[in-house]
Amino acid sequence: ILRAVSGLPGSFENVIVVVIQVIAAYLPLAFLVSHLARRQFRRLGVAVLAAVAAGIGMRALSALLDTPHAAAVLRELGREVIRSSAGFPNPGYLAAATAVAVVEVPWLGRGWRKATLAIIVALCFARAASGTSLARDLVAAVALGWVVGSVALLVFGTNNRRPRGVDVAEGMSRSGQPLRTLRCSELPTPGAQAWQGTSADGQEVFIKVRTRDERAATELVRVYRRFRLREPAEVAERRSLMQLTEHEALVASEAYRRGVRAAQLVGVAPVGVEGSLIAFSGVPRGRLVGDKGEAQATQLLTDDEIRDVWEITRRLHQARIAHGNLSLRNFVLDAEGKVLLGNFSSGMLAATEAEMASDVAELITDVASRVDLDTAVSTAISVMGPTAIAAAMPRLQPLALSRSTRRVASSRPELLDDLREAIREQTGAPPVELAALERVKPRTVMIVVASAVALYVLAPQLADIGGIWTQLRAASPLWVFATLAAASLTFVGAAVALRGSLVDQPGLIPATEAQLAASFANFATPAQVGGLALNVRFLQKQGTDAAVAAAAVGLDVAAGLVVHTALLSAALFAVGNQGIGDLAFPWDKVLIIIGLILAAAGLTLVIPFTRRVVLHRVVPTLRRSAGGIAAVGRRPTRLAALLGGSLLVTLSYASALICSVQAVGGDLTALQITVVYLVGAAIATAAPTPGGLGAIEAAMIGGLVSAGLPATAAVSAVLVYRGVTFWAPLLPGWLVFGSLQRRGAL
Repeated sequence: ILRAVSGLPGSFENVIVVVIQVIAAYLPLAFLVSHLARRQFRRLGVAVLAAVAAGIGMRALSALLDTPHAAAVLRELGREVIRSSAGFPNPGYLAAATAVAVVEVPWLGRGWRKATLAIIVALCFARAASGTSLARDLVAAVALGWVVGSVALLVFGTNNRRPRGVDVAEGMSRSGQPLRTLRCSELPTPGAQAWQGTSADGQEVFIKVRTRDERAATELVRVYRRFRLREPAEVAERRSLMQLTEHEALVASEAYRRGVRAAQLVGVAPVGVEGSLIAFSGVPRGRLVGDKGEAQATQLLTDDEIRDVWEITRRLHQARIAHGNLSLRNFVLDAEGKVLLGNFSSGMLAATEAEMASDVAELITDVASRVDLDTAVSTAISVMGPTAIAAAMPRLQPLALSRSTRRVASSRPELLDDLREAIREQTGAPPVELAALERVKPRTVMIVVASAVALYVLAPQLADIGGIWTQLRAASPLWVFATLAAASLTFVGAAVALRGSLVDQPGLIPATEAQLAASFANFATPAQVGGLALNVRFLQKQGTDAAVAAAAVGLDVAAGLVVHTALLSAALFAVGNQGIGDLAFPWDKVLIIIGLILAAAGLTLVIPFTRRVVLHRVVPTLRRSAGGIAAVGRRPTRLAALLGGSLLVTLSYASALICSVQAVGGDLTALQITVVYLVGAAIATAAPTPGGLGAIEAAMIGGLVSAGLPATAAVSAVLVYRGVTFWAPLLPGWLVFGSLQRRGAL
């Protein structure tokens, strides 16, 4: 910010700061007059109390931290301070303003919320541009204000943003269905409010209302499941409440049109503040299927109800519609005992076999938790057929079930295992493995976190941590950008190599996108297993046969291994006897190492078990790879693409490390750094952590230090390199991964 502002004329700098100062000075007065004029005394009192508490807290925090004056620190860093007196608004004011903004947000509409955020950002900009605040002061002020404002809302409460009955009635009128009566409904509707009304023509209407608060209450759960699971049980979240409601209306209308026993759509309309409603006719005032009523004191679910539930499911799947949350709580009994299906908010049109299998797994688990296991399975098979029920076996696991069904099944720990066995016995299906639903396993996350802690906390202890921080801050932006450019070329090279392994080649841009997405997939798996699986899936979606896709990816890996080995051998030969800094190449030990390798190979062939593994698994794989390389060799263009792409990947990574060393002022030769990279990358391949996390950093730091680079510079260079090549691609890789999924390319 200081660099940007320092390039402006001095008078313009002063104008910017003065304008923001005027806004900051008159904003409290406008706020006071507005609340007094509208007689909002309680809101005003809570806001003033939060502002005072935040201001006092910020002053106490500044005294406790005892930080040096920002202007002096900035001058020492060679930065100019704006010539006008810009000590206002100070951090105390900023903390108070943030606290007031947090207190007021629940009462504001979307436009005013954005305006409030813009004001806070402008105040932060004024402090930073004036050269009178450091970043840590601004962060501390905003964080303290947010905490104080949140505590004030917790203590004094906030406004009720839920639509009132009159708002619901007005929304129904806008949808063309005015009401005569309206009352709260006793039917449970997770994530929404339920109302029951009577239309002008005497028709019973069931109304479901969604608000921003209900959506926010489950936001963390949705984000967690989407990050952890490959196939979340819930449907992908829409952008707004109205889009979610319109989607439910579309699925419900299609289900009703295709003969599914469901409620008929009446209307959709916005309601209240950023809310939406959807109304149905024909929803009874009765009970949910499976709830114990007065007439059913001994049985939760009758045989007729079970059969009706499965009959509705059969018709739903015949229409290629998946419900997405097919538990018994979404089936309703009317006064005549007929079963109706509702709540299509997670529904999907043109559903896949996997999505419909999830429906079956959800429903049969919920039914089996309430009735006899054999009865639940036999009735489902008699209606749906053995094939549909057997297809659900791989998804009979907690991760594939909704929260409500998981809660029901948890009361019987062996339920899912017994259910799979009962289905296998009654359908004659062979045993199957559970579907791999986890995208990221908790154990993998723990390994990544532990490795990152070990690397980024313990490794800097080998050098001066203050010196590392100083070198990182002084790193050349031009060389850091060159590191980023070199790392970006690796995705292009990987795409070229993948295309070279195929006869029917995918487009270069989609293939490059797949390699960027593979960087995200590799984050959760060691030895790049996730990226390899993603490439196979990508090629299959491009129309390549599964066996051909697997062979192409294997050929790509083999080519990369050949290129890496050739470059490593050439680099070591070029280094020769001059060594790498203090580490000379041990030519006298090469023969000993080769002898040990040959002895281990001979021992492997002597032992019967390892000999069978080598002859039946390793040798056929090597033959297929050799055959693939020979086939590619008959087409020079494909061979050039395969080997050239692999060469570009390796050289780009080596160039990125070279640029990282240059960024921190290292003076090693390109050849020395290349050898360090090639050795470190080879070690990372065998590491049991994603991306070789921990192992590759330790190997590269050790190699650079042995080559003559100071420990502080070596750690800084490797941190820059890994930050650009491993951590930076995760977010764009995740975004591209989601984009490819939405486009059907994965």
